[in-house]
Amino acid sequence: MVHYGGVGHHVLWLCVHTPTALVIFAKLQIPLIIFLTLAISFAKIAMLFMFLRIFLIQMVYRYMTFAVMAIQVGTMISVIVADCLVCTPIGYLWEPELHPGGHCVDINAFWRWANFPQILTDLAILILPLPALMKLTLSRKDKIGVIATFCAGGM
Repeated sequence: MVHYGGVGHHVLWLCVHTPTALVIFAKLQIPLIIFLTLAISFAKIAMLFMFLRIFLIQMVYRYMTFAVMAIQVGTMISVIVADCLVCTPIGYLWEPELHPGGHCVDINAFWRWANFPQILTDLAILILPLPALMKLTLSRKDKIGVIATFCAGGM
């Protein structure tokens, strides 16, 4: 993507020197967004399954974990579908002059609202193990150290 798509160069420079890089960037954007979404979602779901195995024995915490998983899966599916349908027809994204009746959604609004559930699930993943960590039979110093380790891992 960096080499062929012209990432790191100004758009005007690319238009003058390598205009095909803009087309390649637009074509690679769709599969890369799909792979990024899958990677982030599967990592979060794996952490939530780990929480189910290690910490959360009470049913309330289990239900909350499953709810966060459902939100994450729903977000993953909706972002992938929206990414595939961002422009109608899809070729309008990289060659708008060949598709006079084509149109795209507001990509900035798409990313703003697609990332909102990601932020919520990030916060939920940080908060979910805290009640179980607070119930550990450790000294106060060790408890703070374990909680700080989990929070640092979340950052």
